[in-house]
Amino acid sequence: MTLKSNKKKIFTTGEVARLMDVNINTVIKWFDEGKIEGFRLPMSNDRRIPLNSLRNFMLRHSIPLEMLDGDEHQRRRFERYGAGNCPVRFSLHNGKDYGPYYGSLRDISRGGAGIVAHGSSEIFIPTPPFRLKLEIMDDAFENVDFSGEMVHVRPEEGNIAIGMKFFDLEALQQQKLTQFMDHL
Repeated sequence: MTLKSNKKKIFTTGEVARLMDVNINTVIKWFDEGKIEGFRLPMSNDRRIPLNSLRNFMLRHSIPLEMLDGDEHQRRRFERYGAGNCPVRFSLHNGKDYGPYYGSLRDISRGGAGIVAHGSSEIFIPTPPFRLKLEIMDDAFENVDFSGEMVHVRPEEGNIAIGMKFFDLEALQQQKLTQFMDHL
C-alpha cells in the first residue's frame, strides 16, 4: 500500500476508535497498556497515535490495512439495529471456499452486519482479498443472502465478532432488509 502525502500522519484516540469500529475507551486501554504506541500532548491527557504505529498495530492483529485507504475515515452511513441474535450461516471465498460457519446476527443495517461466530477456534480466515457470503436464518430472508467484505474481526466473549460491509444490494435484498428492520 502506498501512502499519499495528503494522508493524515497523526491520529487521536477517537479517530482510531471510529476507524476500528470500537469504543474510544478500548483504544485508550490499548495505548495505556502499550499495545499501540504513541505520545501524550504536553500538560494534557490527550493521546496521539502516529500512522506508523497504527499500521504496525493493524499488521500485528491481522486488521486489513485497506481500512486506512481513502481520505475520509470510515463512518457508519446507516443506523444499526440489534438483531436479537438471529442465527446465521456464513462462508468466505478467495478462489477457494471456507465454511460454512455458524453464528448469530448481533446487529444489521442497510450497509452491513455484525456477526458473532460460534466455534471460533475452527474458523479459517483466508488472506485478502476475499468475499464473505452471509445467509440469515430467518423466514424474512428466505432465498436471500448477502455478499460483502470483512471490515473488522475481533475476539468477543470466547467467540469471534466480525463486521461485514455489504456489496451493492439488489432491490429484493433492500426490501427484505427494510421489512426485517421494521419488525425489530
